[in-house]
Parts: sequence; C-alpha cells; structure tokens
Amino acid sequence: MEKKSSLESADAATADQPAVKAVIDIGTTAMRMMIAEIGKDLSIRTLESLEQSVNLGRDTFSTGKISPETIEACVQVCRDFSELLREYQVHDPASVRAVATSAVAEASNSDVLIDRIFMATGISVEILDTAEINRLTYFSILPLLQTEPALQKGNLLAIEVGGGNTTALGLRDGTVLFAHTYRFGSFRTREMLEDVHLPAARFRGLIEGEICSGVRPITENFAGEKEVKVLILGGDARLAADEIKPGWNSRPAVCLRISALTRFAGQILELPVEDLVKKYNLPFAAAESLGPALLVMQTIPQMLKCKTVYIGASSMRDGLISEMAGGGSWDDRFTKQIIHSALEIGRRYHFDQKHAENIASHAREIFRLMQNEHRMSPHYETILTVAALLHDIGTFIHNRSHHKHSQYLIENSDIFGLSKQDLTLVALTARYHRSALPRPTHTAYTALTRVNRLRVSKLAAILRVADALDRGHAQRVRNPQFELFADHLQIGVPNLSDCAVEEVALKEKSDLFEQVYGKHAVLVKNRSGKK
Repeated sequence: MEKKSSLESADAATADQPAVKAVIDIGTTAMRMMIAEIGKDLSIRTLESLEQSVNLGRDTFSTGKISPETIEACVQVCRDFSELLREYQVHDPASVRAVATSAVAEASNSDVLIDRIFMATGISVEILDTAEINRLTYFSILPLLQTEPALQKGNLLAIEVGGGNTTALGLRDGTVLFAHTYRFGSFRTREMLEDVHLPAARFRGLIEGEICSGVRPITENFAGEKEVKVLILGGDARLAADEIKPGWNSRPAVCLRISALTRFAGQILELPVEDLVKKYNLPFAAAESLGPALLVMQTIPQMLKCKTVYIGASSMRDGLISEMAGGGSWDDRFTKQIIHSALEIGRRYHFDQKHAENIASHAREIFRLMQNEHRMSPHYETILTVAALLHDIGTFIHNRSHHKHSQYLIENSDIFGLSKQDLTLVALTARYHRSALPRPTHTAYTALTRVNRLRVSKLAAILRVADALDRGHAQRVRNPQFELFADHLQIGVPNLSDCAVEEVALKEKSDLFEQVYGKHAVLVKNRSGKK
C-alpha cells in the first residue's frame, strides 16, 4: 500500500479541521467581535464574543463627525481584536469581515476612521447599506424560523432597535413582505432630546411621544391585519429577557408578556443612568439608550395589539457569520425571497406577469448554457432574472422610452436582498433590453467600474435575445431548445409554423449579443435543426 507523505497527511488533516472566521461590528455605542468555528457541514460554534464601549454615536449624532479621540479609541479596540485573532490563528483577511452602520455611515469623516483602522491593523471596514443590513437581519432570524413553530406561520414583524436606526422585516408564512430601515434609534432619540431641560417625568413623556411618532410607520406596514407576532432582536432586548426570564438563552427565542416587559421598562426608566451602569455592568452610552430602547420594544407590540412578544438570541453578527459560512453566496431560499420581492414591485406597476416570467425563464436558460462564455456566478443569474421580471415596468409611466422609465423605477425601488450596486446592475440591464446599446454618453453606465460595465453588457445581451422571443406578449414560443455552436446560438422553436414576428424581433435585438459574445442568434422551426 502506498504511504502518504507527512506533508500530504498534514494537508488532509488541515482540510478536515473546522474553519475559524470572525466578524467585527462597529456600532453606535460599542464595537463587537464574534469568533466562530465553521464545520464542513456549515455548522457554527461560537468561540468568543467580545464587546468594547466606544461612543461613536455621541460624536456623529451631535456634531456630524467623529472626533480624533474617538477614532484612536476605535483603532485601539481593533488592535486588541487583532491580537486575539492571532491567538486563534486567524491570519487570512478573507476570514475576517468588519462592518459599520449608521454612526460611521453618517459621519462626514467616515473615510478617515476606515483608513486609520486599515493602516494600523490591516482590518478593512465596509459600511453596510440598508439593503445589506436587511439581508443580514433575515439571515440572523432564519434559525429562529426553523426552530420556533409559532414564528413560521402567519404575520411576523422582526425588529432590531439599534442606537442610530431601527430595522424592520415583515414576513408572512416565512416569505418576506417588506424590509425597511428607519432613521430612528434609541441613542439617536435620546441625543436629540438631551438639550431639552425638563423634569424627569416630563422628559419621559417627551421621549414616549417621539417614540410613538417614530414607530408608527413601522406598525403601519401591517395596518388592518388581525394578528401579528413581533420578534425583537438586539442586546437591549436580550438584557430584558435575562431579567424577566433568567436562563432562557439556552433557546433561540423566548416569549414574554407585554405587561412584564412594560413593568421592566418602567423600572429602568426610574433609575439614574449611573445606577444602570452599576447594576447591569453597562457602558455609560449603552445605559443611556437602554430606557428608550425598551420603550420602543413595548410600544411596537402595543400598537399592534399584541399581548406577547418574542425576544431572539441572534444578532446581526450571527447573520454575518452565517453568510461567511455559505461563502457569501445566495442559496435557493434566499434567491426566492429576492424574486418574490421583485414580483411585488412588478405588481405595483401593473406589469404583464406572464410575459415577464416567460422572458425570465428564457434568460435563465441562456445564462446557464453560456456559462463558459460569460463566466459569471449564480449571483448574476439572479440579477438577470430580476431585470427580466421588471424590464417593462416603465410602461406604468409611459410606453414611449419605457426602458428609461424602467431604469428609474428600479433604481428607486426597495427590492429585498439587493444592495445598491446590485440594484444599479438590475436597473441598467433592464434599461438596455431595447433601443440603444450602452454608450459612453450614458452617465449611469459610465459611472460603473469596467468589470460592472462588462457585466451589464453581458446580461443585457442575453435579456434582449430572451425578450425577442415574446415580442407580442402572447407566449407563442413555448419550451424553446437552446444550443450553442462555435459561431451562433441556435433557438429551436417547436410547434410553431410561423415565427416571422420572432425572427424579425431577434434580428433587431441580437446586435448586442453578437457584439459581446461574437455569436449571432438564429431561430429554427424544429428541435434539432442546425445551421
């Protein structure tokens, strides 16, 4: 029997070992790091969870910029995190993802902080846009939906109350209905009212009024619904659950009565901030925002007439680790959520759904057939699918130049799961489904990176061919057979004796396809005929 070398044996042992990944979250009042072990079966085991107080929110929400002192405090925390990562043998930058939210995003000198951290530690910080936060919130609650039967059915409103913003995710039977991030948070609210000098009782009343005003748009998403369950995420919610039901955190979620949460919120609001710091071992900034956060948590379910509320054990960091475990790819379940959201946008603008789904189906088939030609990941198949579903929504504004109207509507829509960059790629792919090809005079197109310009051209070329197969919106071409040859894409059209309309449309719209792929597209009236 042939023996393996010691080097081969070491490589095999390393391959069998779980991967260690880390996420760093730079928030409003603290910086947090989670280190986790990811098994070959994608199971996740938390190794360390750390938190260091850094009051970015006080700088950003009061002055609009981060002070040099706070920047250096952030750098020191990142140095401490880096040291711990070295102890866990995490050396690959790809194994660490650092993100920042509103307190950094809204600072006028956010680039200074990000550059300073990178130069001092090598950690690259990315600012999350609202679509990415919504996506990560969805990933963080997936385990709860899978393990808590009560949360799987009916209407569910998942809320994470942050220091600067509040994220709201609405689901029905596990399908995402909406995902919004509101410029309304516990620390921002308190900071905004801090200069108002009132007696404690009146100050509390003022905060309650601001909170009622802030959460109303959130609850209006479920206006008219008889029953809505509320799931609340975040450290403040977990603290409340620990006090009301000690020991609950061995489970993914716990159900609390609103009356119990209201009593606890009242107790917190009665205590001076200094007492909260001592009693709950909280950083001063976190203690300041605890009362407003609890008021938000009790107000939302009360406005929805709920008697109970669920508190989840997961956080956005769990969503980040989950996404890293999956290699950052979109699985089928998540892709379906994106498609569902796109279809809802289409219905809003009274699109021809049969035509849109027909074109999307043809476009997906061509995309898969031409994998060796375009060399794009399945991520871009989803981008193409959404563009195909929404390519005609511009007719809602006017049929003339509707491709430009489609671009505008898509760019200004909120499609769950798509980042700003994704949305731009969708909008431009849809814009080029007809009429002029991409040109240097098209500002949005030229603003893209070279790689993304190529992606738009590749996707739009496929979409134009797919759209030509249903020129009359009558779905005359059914089950086309696509075959790829050295110099052409052949489209076999069975059971259609007269395809003159489609032939004319294809000749008119395959120009970009030939330009990009160096192949012309042809129709044949049988499954196997060849040119």
